[in-house]
Amino acid sequence: MFMSQIVIAGICVMSQLVAPTEAPAATPERKFVKLWTVADLEPVLKQDQRPRHFEAGRKIFQETGCTKCHLLKGEGFPIGPDLSKVQEKFKGVELLRQILEPSLKIDPEYTAYLVMKSDYTAVTGFLVEEGKDAITIRDAVFYSEEPLVIPRSEIEALRKAPLSAMPTSLLSTFTAAEILDLLAFVEAGGDPEAAVYKNP
Repeated sequence: MFMSQIVIAGICVMSQLVAPTEAPAATPERKFVKLWTVADLEPVLKQDQRPRHFEAGRKIFQETGCTKCHLLKGEGFPIGPDLSKVQEKFKGVELLRQILEPSLKIDPEYTAYLVMKSDYTAVTGFLVEEGKDAITIRDAVFYSEEPLVIPRSEIEALRKAPLSAMPTSLLSTFTAAEILDLLAFVEAGGDPEAAVYKNP
């Protein structure tokens, strides 16, 4: 075990982590492009009506780390919402807004809570059940099939996080064209036969 200082949902915490058993896979280093806003990309989205590139979108979905918290077409981890049918709720600009401004509107099911424990560790997750003697929480950082049950006797403080557990600036190292490919991939639910890949 080792301790790491991290910022999650706008709160700086000391988190107890499990040391990795093997070195993480190398990822290509990307340079900063722009701190994108919806206002930057909305005109591009409306003007560029060309069919998007499926494989490019899938690659960016993986490079941004989306699979660490989201399921899409059976790939990834179900920490956050399953994105397989996200197009039923959000499309185009509104889907883009959800990605760029994750704290604008947070689904109550995915409101993050910070649990400060008496052993000086912390857990950030989504509250499943709040009982008299214990709380049940789904970890928002590390995927586990079973939620954590934390006795009240071990809890120093329980706070509702002011921001979404999803980090901002995920797309700051990608170009506008790459972001449109990512948006199409998510809106298509990971389906290469979706309408966004057809000629208008």
